[in-house]
Amino acid sequence: MGELDRLRFLTSDQSLSLLPEYQERINVLRTLHYIDDGGAVQLKRRVACVVSSHELLVTELVLDGTLSPLNPEEIAALLSCLVFQHKTQCEPQLTDTLRGPRH
Repeated sequence: MGELDRLRFLTSDQSLSLLPEYQERINVLRTLHYIDDGGAVQLKRRVACVVSSHELLVTELVLDGTLSPLNPEEIAALLSCLVFQHKTQCEPQLTDTLRGPRH
């Protein structure tokens, strides 16, 4: 694509069709404090950048302290839910902590 074609695309309606979705994503990042009002990257965003999948969910779990009461095995079991696996016939065995207060 030549420079003139690139500039024509950038000024076309087609290039602006994704702008509303982009703005909504920016608003989510601001609301969750991943970026500040000026668009500067915050600590949460730096943490999310090193996570390979489900970046926002994992970052919130880690920085919110949700995983703190769990032992390493329970944390690994919980986070393993975020990794795709084929359906199996075995039932998961939950610890009392993971089962929660409603045993």
